Amino acid sequence: MLTLNNAGHAIVAVTRQCLVHGVEDSPATWPHGDARTVARLLLRFVEQGPLATAPG
Repeated sequence: MLTLNNAGHAIVAVTRQCLVHGVEDSPATWPHGDARTVARLLLRFVEQGPLATAPG
């Protein structure tokens, strides 16, 4: 089992935010609402899905 310390949790939080911003920005041809929906749901998956580091 891998356990994160405070610095590890901070890195995960920054990584998640970078991922959200990248997903929001990358599909430039999509309607803005669609891109934001994908980013929101992906963040939910990461925070509450099988990749979550803490119970969501």
